[in-house]
Amino acid sequence: MSMAFKRVVVAGQCTIDDIHLSDGRYLPGTPGGAAAYAVLGAAMYGGQVTLVSLLGDDYPFDRFRAGLAEYGSVDLHGVRRAGPRSIHNVAWYLSNGTRHFDIESWDVVEALTPTTADLPPDVIADAVVLLTPCSLRKQLEVTQFLRKRGCPVAVDTELHYFPTEDTKEILRQIIAQTTYFLPSIEHLQLLYGSTSREVETYDEELIELGCPWTVVKRGVLGCTLIDRRGGQCWSVPAVPAVSVVDPTGAGDGFDGGFMAALADGKDSLDAACWGAVTASFVVESVGAVMPVHFAPDLALERFTIVRSAVVEARHA
Repeated sequence: MSMAFKRVVVAGQCTIDDIHLSDGRYLPGTPGGAAAYAVLGAAMYGGQVTLVSLLGDDYPFDRFRAGLAEYGSVDLHGVRRAGPRSIHNVAWYLSNGTRHFDIESWDVVEALTPTTADLPPDVIADAVVLLTPCSLRKQLEVTQFLRKRGCPVAVDTELHYFPTEDTKEILRQIIAQTTYFLPSIEHLQLLYGSTSREVETYDEELIELGCPWTVVKRGVLGCTLIDRRGGQCWSVPAVPAVSVVDPTGAGDGFDGGFMAALADGKDSLDAACWGAVTASFVVESVGAVMPVHFAPDLALERFTIVRSAVVEARHA
């Protein structure tokens, strides 16, 4: 099943990441943030995408724009400067493969979350809006605003945004009004207080959420695509034999590739395979920049490998 929209609007936050690698290297001022990685994924697919984001004057915007290379059709007119300082993260990469992020200021995070005023009619016309992780209360307002105007919404989240029962309830309200819910398996674990990493564990809960399409991202295990209306479920593998340099942004890169493929007329299963492809390139470099080895022919080759290994897992 394909959807009737022409392009993707990515609304969310871009960050500046100061990265301490486990081998002692330090990479200051690296362009990052969920919205930036999602735009990168959409550009890798070659889709039409508009970024809506609020940046500080210090954001390395030229570096980010150059990092998109010539791929895709990326409209950056929805980006505006909203203060002297961007959202800053200090990232610590440990030798065991884990990462820890210190967020500089939650006040800045709140102030630089897009609102309904950043999504005028000319921006959202003929588009699906991907809301990347940000302040849930603002995200709920934006979701309600978009649905009243008949604009389909896709939403992703992040663990630090719903640690309490109150924030979990806000997240459920958001999901109920979306067309696509794009969580990781860790998000479902936190949302439902479970240790299970098996997607079928959450079947009843996902039905109750009321979202037509769910894609549960599972890292190296790929993702599970669930069509609640059609009653189908597929297991989509990750791209094999990828050399992981930095897993940061992989899920967001998946989201961008997935949504761009949908906007290009692909059905949801093919779009999920393209999401796996764009995520595979994201993990092969550091930061929200186009990997130097990326090429459309290589992306198509990876898509063919992933698509051929899809399994219809069960009826949803």
